[in-house]
Amino acid sequence: MRKRVPRYLFRAFDESSGGGSEVAVIIDAIEVMPKLGVDTNLTSVNGTSPLHHAAQIDHHEIAMKLLEVGSAPHAMNRMQQTPLIVAARRAATQIVSMLMKLGCNPRIADCHEQTALRHASQQPNIEVFLKLLNAGWDLYQLDNENRSSVYFALSQRPLDTFVYAHCFDLSDLYSVQDGFQMPALPPGMWTLRQFLGYASATIRCQFLAWSSARMVPPLIHYAITDGQRALSICIKVGADLEMKHHNGDTAVLAACRLESLTLFTME
Repeated sequence: MRKRVPRYLFRAFDESSGGGSEVAVIIDAIEVMPKLGVDTNLTSVNGTSPLHHAAQIDHHEIAMKLLEVGSAPHAMNRMQQTPLIVAARRAATQIVSMLMKLGCNPRIADCHEQTALRHASQQPNIEVFLKLLNAGWDLYQLDNENRSSVYFALSQRPLDTFVYAHCFDLSDLYSVQDGFQMPALPPGMWTLRQFLGYASATIRCQFLAWSSARMVPPLIHYAITDGQRALSICIKVGADLEMKHHNGDTAVLAACRLESLTLFTME
């Protein structure tokens, strides 16, 4: 019969709240456990080890002590998640850094084929995201739904700004199963110019059609806000000059109302 970690240990983690004398007591107890023959790699019924749990509640001091006494950094729970994947999902920056120094395989994924980077791409913590990305994690590795980290990063600010601004291959927005998919968040208006400037012609057309159905069409937005350079990009990539705002104005009419028609005559 497989031994399980005592529930009181996890309960003590939860009650420690990340600091104070409670954490010191837990760290002292962890240090003594191997001397008493207690295996720090024992798991709960769902395969969660003490290190998994420390990552889940972002106790970096406890995680460090567990690693020091021999807790397995690459152990998997029943979801096939390593402590690193759990830490990335929780945006536990210090624990992610500690575990990465131990040499983790960037391609390891959980039962849903989601890597640590894939989990990090759904958090607003750009530090964890960049740590994993710069260390070799694949931004385009697909999960079991054929969606990748870049797809989710484009739906999470501030990660979306980073991805758009650094000119990643946005062809990954084409899902193997579902065809063209746009993320939940369109490019911020200040990054839209870069996006339209480097995206392929197919993605430009798809994006312009998608954005016009869900928000103020980019062409009209720039006509209203006197955004000459961005307006120029929109026109060059084929934005429809007859496209209408919800009030019935085309971009040309919007520019006329604001005496910005020179934006179009200059084009």
